[in-house]
Amino acid sequence: MNKNYILSLLGLFLFSIGNAQSYKKPLVSAIKEADLRKDMYELAADQFWGREAGTLDELKVSMWLADKAKEAGMKPAGDNGTFFQFFDMYRHQVIPQSSLKISDQNLKLWKDFLVAEPVNASIDAEIVYAGNAEPEDLSKLNIKGKVLAVNASDKNIEKEMTLFIRRYPGFVRTKYYNKAAELGAKAIIFITDDTSEKAGQKFFPR
Repeated sequence: MNKNYILSLLGLFLFSIGNAQSYKKPLVSAIKEADLRKDMYELAADQFWGREAGTLDELKVSMWLADKAKEAGMKPAGDNGTFFQFFDMYRHQVIPQSSLKISDQNLKLWKDFLVAEPVNASIDAEIVYAGNAEPEDLSKLNIKGKVLAVNASDKNIEKEMTLFIRRYPGFVRTKYYNKAAELGAKAIIFITDDTSEKAGQKFFPR
């Protein structure tokens, strides 16, 4: 679906930060910890939900940031004299009809399996189970034209990273993707013995 969405004001604030070095101390001293704390908690409040790109929640927080920019005396430099820039965004979403069948067993979406990367694809291929293999071990397997199935491993993944539940799945996928693609795998299935909703958010957030 092609829609217009609000672009983040990150560039605007980076510009301001980049020029901060030329500011005099009185302006820097005007920044109070209490004000920063208040803004931080407002931005992280439940009213903005996840602020995911292309959602109404992102639009709400963008308007909030624009108001803060106005309060700070910043001048708009976006489209049509606003603080915003608009662009086309294409969203891929998982449809309820998505299915996964292993041998003669049909698995149920969001219960037995979760989709990590929505793509428009239909794959009918042999599955190669690699157990606890790390990326460097995949070269020992013949996975060209096949589906790689591997136990979801957190080895060498920083456990204390910010927003661990959201970022961890991305790191797990990333560390396998390049090697699997290089060896010609058609897809990857990450396996966990915990099929709870919490595990779903941990490994494959949607």
